[in-house]
Amino acid sequence: MPKNNNFNKGIFLTAAGSIWWGLIGVIYFKYIAFAGHIEVVIHRSLWTTVMLVITSILFSKINKLLSSIFFGLLWSSQSNNYPSFN
Repeated sequence: MPKNNNFNKGIFLTAAGSIWWGLIGVIYFKYIAFAGHIEVVIHRSLWTTVMLVITSILFSKINKLLSSIFFGLLWSSQSNNYPSFN
């Protein structure tokens, strides 16, 4: 696919996502207005994790996901030093 077509596709998908969220977001936030903000954040985090695992399995990326998780845990448990971004 030519570079210009990818760019135009990206612009279109960005605009479509923004319009979709603008239309559906109004309904979404009215629907969850009864819930507290902490509860909303926790639910969204948990469901994002569930969807990440499902899509990783479906697209055969589970090995990369698990290795990145375990590498991160291993790295943080072996060292008390945190990476610096200087």
